[in-house]
Amino acid sequence: IPELVQPVASETNFDIIIYVGVNGGSCLPTIDELVQLKNIAPTIFLCPEASDTQWWHEHIKKYYKEKCFDLIVNLDGNSDWQCSEHGMTRLPPIDTTPWKIHKSWEERKYLCGFWGNRGNGIRNEILNILGGTIETHSNIPATPENEEGDNLRSYDLYIDFLRNCKSVLSESARADGKIISQIASELTEPTLINIINNGLEGGRTHVKVRVVEIGLAGATLIEQASSETKKWFIPGEDYLAYTTVDEIRQHIHWVESHPDEAQKMANNLHDKVLRDHSPKVFWRDVFNELFSRV
Repeated sequence: IPELVQPVASETNFDIIIYVGVNGGSCLPTIDELVQLKNIAPTIFLCPEASDTQWWHEHIKKYYKEKCFDLIVNLDGNSDWQCSEHGMTRLPPIDTTPWKIHKSWEERKYLCGFWGNRGNGIRNEILNILGGTIETHSNIPATPENEEGDNLRSYDLYIDFLRNCKSVLSESARADGKIISQIASELTEPTLINIINNGLEGGRTHVKVRVVEIGLAGATLIEQASSETKKWFIPGEDYLAYTTVDEIRQHIHWVESHPDEAQKMANNLHDKVLRDHSPKVFWRDVFNELFSRV
Protein backbone atom coordinates (compact mmCIF):
# COMPACT_ATOMS: atom_id res chain seq x y z
CA ILE A 1 0.00 0.00 0.00
CA PRO A 2 2.75 2.59 0.72
CA GLU A 3 4.09 1.91 -2.78
CA LEU A 4 0.59 2.52 -4.11
CA VAL A 5 -0.34 5.69 -2.23
CA GLN A 6 2.50 7.93 -3.41
CA PRO A 7 2.14 7.22 -7.16
CA VAL A 8 -1.61 7.65 -6.85
CA ALA A 9 -1.17 10.95 -5.06
CA SER A 10 1.45 12.34 -7.44
CA GLU A 11 0.52 11.05 -10.87
CA THR A 12 -3.23 10.50 -11.12
CA ASN A 13 -6.37 12.52 -10.54
CA PHE A 14 -9.16 10.34 -9.17
CA ASP A 15 -12.81 11.33 -8.83
CA ILE A 16 -13.56 8.46 -6.41
CA ILE A 17 -11.64 5.65 -4.73
CA ILE A 18 -13.57 2.46 -3.96
CA TYR A 19 -12.11 0.00 -1.45
CA VAL A 20 -13.53 -3.53 -1.57
CA GLY A 21 -12.66 -4.74 1.90
CA VAL A 22 -11.43 -7.93 3.44
CA ASN A 23 -10.86 -8.39 7.15
CA GLY A 24 -7.74 -10.53 7.24
CA GLY A 25 -4.50 -11.31 5.49
CA SER A 26 -1.03 -9.84 5.19
CA CYS A 27 -1.84 -7.06 2.71
CA LEU A 28 -4.46 -5.10 4.62
CA PRO A 29 -3.88 -1.34 4.47
CA THR A 30 -3.25 0.42 7.73
CA ILE A 31 -5.51 3.12 9.12
CA ASP A 32 -2.97 5.78 8.12
CA GLU A 33 -2.82 4.44 4.58
CA LEU A 34 -6.61 4.49 4.24
CA VAL A 35 -6.69 8.07 5.50
CA GLN A 36 -4.02 9.00 2.95
CA LEU A 37 -6.16 7.56 0.18
CA LYS A 38 -9.16 9.50 1.46
CA ASN A 39 -7.10 12.70 1.20
CA ILE A 40 -6.54 11.97 -2.48
CA ALA A 41 -10.24 11.56 -3.42
CA PRO A 42 -13.61 10.75 -1.82
CA THR A 43 -13.57 7.11 -0.70
CA ILE A 44 -16.21 4.39 -0.49
CA PHE A 45 -15.80 1.17 1.48
CA LEU A 46 -17.84 -1.74 0.13
CA CYS A 47 -18.21 -4.27 2.96
CA PRO A 48 -19.58 -7.69 2.00
CA GLU A 49 -21.01 -8.63 5.43
CA ALA A 50 -20.93 -5.67 7.81
CA SER A 51 -23.65 -7.17 10.03
CA ASP A 52 -21.45 -10.20 10.73
CA THR A 53 -20.18 -9.00 14.11
CA GLN A 54 -17.58 -11.72 14.41
CA TRP A 55 -15.65 -10.53 11.38
CA TRP A 56 -16.45 -6.85 10.93
CA HIS A 57 -17.57 -5.15 14.16
CA GLU A 58 -14.14 -3.98 15.34
CA HIS A 59 -12.89 -3.11 11.84
CA ILE A 60 -15.85 -0.89 11.06
CA LYS A 61 -15.82 0.71 14.49
CA LYS A 62 -12.17 1.67 13.97
CA TYR A 63 -12.73 2.83 10.39
CA TYR A 64 -15.51 5.15 11.51
CA LYS A 65 -13.63 6.49 14.53
CA GLU A 66 -10.54 7.29 12.45
CA LYS A 67 -12.62 8.70 9.56
CA CYS A 68 -11.05 6.38 7.00
CA PHE A 69 -13.92 6.60 4.50
CA ASP A 70 -16.49 9.10 3.35
CA LEU A 71 -19.09 6.34 2.99
CA ILE A 72 -19.38 2.71 4.15
CA VAL A 73 -21.82 0.52 2.20
CA ASN A 74 -22.93 -2.82 3.64
CA LEU A 75 -23.84 -5.36 0.97
CA ASP A 76 -25.55 -8.08 3.03
CA GLY A 77 -29.02 -6.51 3.27
CA ASN A 78 -29.04 -6.32 7.08
CA SER A 79 -29.15 -2.73 8.39
CA ASP A 80 -28.20 -3.79 11.94
CA TRP A 81 -24.42 -3.25 11.89
CA GLN A 82 -21.82 -1.16 13.69
CA CYS A 83 -22.22 2.56 12.79
CA SER A 84 -24.98 1.72 10.29
CA GLU A 85 -26.62 5.09 10.94
CA HIS A 86 -23.63 6.68 9.22
CA GLY A 87 -23.60 4.41 6.19
CA MET A 88 -25.84 2.60 3.70
CA THR A 89 -27.21 -0.93 3.46
CA ARG A 90 -27.94 -2.43 0.07
CA LEU A 91 -28.14 -5.74 -1.75
CA PRO A 92 -25.10 -6.65 -3.87
CA PRO A 93 -25.17 -5.32 -7.44
CA ILE A 94 -25.01 -8.30 -9.79
CA ASP A 95 -24.12 -7.87 -13.45
CA THR A 96 -27.32 -8.83 -15.25
CA THR A 97 -25.68 -9.51 -18.63
CA PRO A 98 -25.02 -13.28 -18.15
CA TRP A 99 -28.56 -13.80 -16.88
CA LYS A 100 -30.51 -12.31 -19.78
CA ILE A 101 -31.36 -15.60 -21.52
CA HIS A 102 -34.12 -17.43 -19.65
CA LYS A 103 -35.41 -20.97 -19.95
CA SER A 104 -39.13 -21.53 -20.19
CA TRP A 105 -40.85 -23.23 -17.25
CA GLU A 106 -41.28 -26.39 -19.31
CA GLU A 107 -37.55 -26.51 -20.18
CA ARG A 108 -36.42 -26.41 -16.55
CA LYS A 109 -35.11 -29.78 -15.38
CA TYR A 110 -35.36 -29.44 -11.60
CA LEU A 111 -38.41 -28.82 -9.45
CA CYS A 112 -36.27 -27.42 -6.63
CA GLY A 113 -32.53 -26.84 -6.42
CA PHE A 114 -29.86 -25.85 -3.93
CA TRP A 115 -26.38 -24.54 -4.75
CA GLY A 116 -23.82 -23.87 -2.06
CA ASN A 117 -21.63 -25.46 0.53
CA ARG A 118 -23.95 -27.82 2.38
CA GLY A 119 -21.26 -28.35 5.04
CA ASN A 120 -21.85 -30.54 8.08
CA GLY A 121 -24.42 -28.39 9.81
CA ILE A 122 -27.74 -26.66 9.26
CA ARG A 123 -27.94 -26.79 5.47
CA ASN A 124 -26.76 -30.36 5.37
CA GLU A 125 -29.33 -31.32 8.00
CA ILE A 126 -32.17 -29.67 6.09
CA LEU A 127 -31.12 -31.32 2.83
CA ASN A 128 -30.75 -34.71 4.50
CA ILE A 129 -34.28 -34.47 5.94
CA LEU A 130 -35.67 -33.51 2.54
CA GLY A 131 -33.91 -36.46 0.94
CA GLY A 132 -34.11 -36.52 -2.84
CA THR A 133 -36.67 -33.74 -3.05
CA ILE A 134 -34.02 -31.11 -3.85
CA GLU A 135 -31.44 -31.24 -6.62
CA THR A 136 -28.02 -30.06 -5.44
CA HIS A 137 -25.11 -28.94 -7.56
CA SER A 138 -23.01 -31.81 -6.20
CA ASN A 139 -25.15 -34.10 -8.36
CA ILE A 140 -24.31 -32.15 -11.52
CA PRO A 141 -21.49 -33.77 -13.52
CA ALA A 142 -18.23 -31.84 -13.46
CA THR A 143 -16.97 -30.37 -16.71
CA PRO A 144 -13.31 -30.60 -17.76
CA GLU A 145 -12.54 -27.05 -16.60
CA ASN A 146 -13.85 -27.71 -13.10
CA GLU A 147 -13.31 -31.42 -12.63
CA GLU A 148 -11.10 -30.86 -9.56
CA GLY A 149 -14.07 -30.03 -7.35
CA ASP A 150 -16.98 -27.79 -6.50
CA ASN A 151 -14.81 -24.79 -5.66
CA LEU A 152 -13.57 -24.65 -9.24
CA ARG A 153 -16.97 -24.84 -10.89
CA SER A 154 -17.48 -21.99 -13.31
CA TYR A 155 -19.97 -19.17 -12.89
CA ASP A 156 -21.52 -20.19 -16.21
CA LEU A 157 -22.28 -23.64 -14.77
CA TYR A 158 -23.84 -22.00 -11.71
CA ILE A 159 -26.02 -19.77 -13.88
CA ASP A 160 -27.10 -22.72 -16.00
CA PHE A 161 -28.02 -24.70 -12.88
CA LEU A 162 -30.24 -21.94 -11.48
CA ARG A 163 -31.86 -21.39 -14.86
CA ASN A 164 -32.81 -25.06 -14.86
CA CYS A 165 -34.60 -24.80 -11.50
CA LYS A 166 -38.27 -23.97 -11.12
CA SER A 167 -37.60 -23.11 -7.49
CA VAL A 168 -34.47 -22.71 -5.36
CA LEU A 169 -34.06 -23.15 -1.60
CA SER A 170 -32.15 -20.45 0.29
CA GLU A 171 -30.95 -20.61 3.90
CA SER A 172 -29.66 -17.38 5.40
CA ALA A 173 -28.86 -18.17 9.03
CA ARG A 174 -25.75 -16.34 10.18
CA ALA A 175 -23.25 -18.09 12.41
CA ASP A 176 -21.83 -14.98 14.15
CA GLY A 177 -19.01 -16.65 15.96
CA LYS A 178 -20.31 -20.20 16.30
CA ILE A 179 -19.05 -22.65 13.72
CA ILE A 180 -22.12 -24.34 12.28
CA SER A 181 -20.48 -27.74 11.99
CA GLN A 182 -19.73 -27.68 15.72
CA ILE A 183 -23.42 -27.79 16.61
CA ALA A 184 -24.44 -30.33 13.97
CA SER A 185 -24.19 -33.19 16.45
CA GLU A 186 -26.50 -31.30 18.83
CA LEU A 187 -29.28 -30.82 16.30
CA THR A 188 -32.79 -31.94 17.12
CA GLU A 189 -35.90 -31.02 15.19
CA PRO A 190 -36.88 -28.21 17.64
CA THR A 191 -33.31 -26.88 17.52
CA LEU A 192 -33.32 -26.97 13.75
CA ILE A 193 -36.65 -25.14 13.59
CA ASN A 194 -35.34 -22.49 15.99
CA ILE A 195 -32.26 -21.97 13.85
CA ILE A 196 -34.37 -21.72 10.71
CA ASN A 197 -36.50 -19.08 12.43
CA ASN A 198 -33.81 -17.10 14.18
CA GLY A 199 -30.38 -17.89 12.83
CA LEU A 200 -27.61 -18.39 15.37
CA GLU A 201 -26.12 -16.34 18.20
CA GLY A 202 -28.84 -13.74 18.67
CA GLY A 203 -31.01 -14.40 15.65
CA ARG A 204 -28.95 -12.56 13.03
CA THR A 205 -29.68 -13.23 9.39
CA HIS A 206 -28.73 -11.53 6.14
CA VAL A 207 -29.61 -11.67 2.45
CA LYS A 208 -27.47 -14.00 0.43
CA VAL A 209 -26.19 -12.91 -2.97
CA ARG A 210 -28.01 -16.01 -4.19
CA VAL A 211 -31.35 -14.32 -3.49
CA VAL A 212 -30.60 -11.71 -6.15
CA GLU A 213 -29.25 -14.36 -8.52
CA ILE A 214 -32.31 -16.57 -8.07
CA GLY A 215 -34.41 -13.57 -9.04
CA LEU A 216 -32.30 -12.99 -12.14
CA ALA A 217 -32.62 -16.70 -13.02
CA GLY A 218 -36.42 -16.45 -13.00
CA ALA A 219 -36.86 -19.18 -10.39
CA THR A 220 -39.23 -19.18 -7.41
CA LEU A 221 -37.32 -18.34 -4.24
CA ILE A 222 -37.97 -20.45 -1.11
CA GLU A 223 -36.44 -18.46 1.75
CA GLN A 224 -36.34 -18.40 5.56
CA ALA A 225 -39.21 -16.38 7.02
CA SER A 226 -36.77 -14.69 9.40
CA SER A 227 -34.32 -13.59 6.71
CA GLU A 228 -33.73 -9.91 6.05
CA THR A 229 -35.06 -10.72 2.59
CA LYS A 230 -38.50 -9.73 3.90
CA LYS A 231 -37.30 -6.11 4.21
CA TRP A 232 -36.52 -5.96 0.50
CA PHE A 233 -39.19 -8.22 -1.03
CA ILE A 234 -42.71 -9.28 -0.07
CA PRO A 235 -43.30 -12.83 1.26
CA GLY A 236 -46.17 -14.52 -0.51
CA GLU A 237 -45.89 -12.13 -3.43
CA ASP A 238 -42.23 -12.22 -4.44
CA TYR A 239 -41.12 -15.43 -2.72
CA LEU A 240 -42.22 -18.30 -0.47
CA ALA A 241 -41.21 -18.07 3.21
CA TYR A 242 -40.65 -21.10 5.45
CA THR A 243 -40.24 -21.69 9.18
CA THR A 244 -40.10 -25.50 9.21
CA VAL A 245 -38.84 -28.26 6.95
CA ASP A 246 -42.45 -29.37 6.43
CA GLU A 247 -43.22 -25.93 5.03
CA ILE A 248 -40.34 -26.33 2.57
CA ARG A 249 -41.97 -29.56 1.39
CA GLN A 250 -45.34 -27.82 1.07
CA HIS A 251 -43.80 -24.99 -0.93
CA ILE A 252 -42.07 -27.38 -3.33
CA HIS A 253 -45.37 -29.23 -3.84
CA TRP A 254 -47.13 -25.88 -4.45
CA VAL A 255 -44.59 -24.94 -7.12
CA GLU A 256 -45.23 -28.28 -8.82
CA SER A 257 -49.03 -28.14 -8.57
CA HIS A 258 -49.47 -24.40 -9.28
CA PRO A 259 -47.03 -23.65 -12.12
CA ASP A 260 -48.78 -20.48 -13.29
CA GLU A 261 -48.81 -18.92 -9.83
CA ALA A 262 -45.23 -20.03 -9.19
CA GLN A 263 -44.08 -18.44 -12.44
CA LYS A 264 -45.88 -15.23 -11.56
CA MET A 265 -44.12 -15.13 -8.19
CA ALA A 266 -40.76 -15.78 -9.86
CA ASN A 267 -41.47 -12.98 -12.33
CA ASN A 268 -42.33 -10.60 -9.49
CA LEU A 269 -38.95 -11.24 -7.86
CA HIS A 270 -37.15 -10.99 -11.19
CA ASP A 271 -38.76 -7.65 -12.06
CA LYS A 272 -38.06 -6.12 -8.64
CA VAL A 273 -34.43 -7.22 -8.73
CA LEU A 274 -34.00 -5.51 -12.11
CA ARG A 275 -35.95 -2.42 -11.10
CA ASP A 276 -34.54 -1.80 -7.62
CA HIS A 277 -31.23 -3.65 -7.34
CA SER A 278 -29.46 -3.45 -10.68
CA PRO A 279 -25.87 -2.14 -10.76
CA LYS A 280 -27.14 1.06 -12.39
CA VAL A 281 -29.57 1.72 -9.53
CA PHE A 282 -27.01 0.67 -6.90
CA TRP A 283 -24.28 3.02 -8.09
CA ARG A 284 -26.71 5.86 -8.64
CA ASP A 285 -27.81 5.64 -5.00
CA VAL A 286 -24.28 5.18 -3.67
CA PHE A 287 -22.82 8.09 -5.63
CA ASN A 288 -25.73 10.36 -4.75
CA GLU A 289 -25.16 9.60 -1.07
CA LEU A 290 -21.40 10.07 -1.37
CA PHE A 291 -21.61 13.45 -3.08
CA SER A 292 -24.19 14.67 -0.58
CA ARG A 293 -21.44 14.23 2.06
CA VAL A 294 -18.34 15.66 0.38
